[in-house]
Amino acid sequence: LIGSEFSSLEKEEKQWREVIAGVRRRFGGTLSYSANWDHLETIKWWDAIDSIGMTGYHTLTKKDDPTVDELTDAWRKLKAELVAILEKTKKPYFFSEMGYASLDGINKNPWDYVSPDVVDQKEQADCYEAWFRAWQKSPNNFRGAFFYTWWRNDDDKDKRQYTVYGKPAAQIIKKWYKK
Repeated sequence: LIGSEFSSLEKEEKQWREVIAGVRRRFGGTLSYSANWDHLETIKWWDAIDSIGMTGYHTLTKKDDPTVDELTDAWRKLKAELVAILEKTKKPYFFSEMGYASLDGINKNPWDYVSPDVVDQKEQADCYEAWFRAWQKSPNNFRGAFFYTWWRNDDDKDKRQYTVYGKPAAQIIKKWYKK
């Protein structure tokens, strides 16, 4: 990744192209950039890199207690929008970071791990289940996701954080990867 979530700098197309060219002179591998979930269409230099990364902190519903079906429907709509944007690039694309804290209503603002007060490991698991259901059949250019996060701090904060370690969400991820 040549960068991640530099939203205020992404409009600087000339400078990004210079950075990319400089990296290519020194590095022979695949280059990607991780755009914030709401910035995919602002980047005009996708053609200069090899693959497109994006964060996946999209609002799914406006409810604190959505069903898995409601979450899945939301992800399917988002998927259709993302595919319409990304397939035009003819580049491989992936979620460079996505996840859900174990909080009630986290599906509304997945990036907000501070405001919600009530721990809800079921909603975290339901959000992952919905994502897998929606993305299980995808275009060939889709390469998958990096989930945030597996590690833990071994303290009480883990109950409400993004970690899936030791939580129902980990079982959802394992179930889908076995398929």
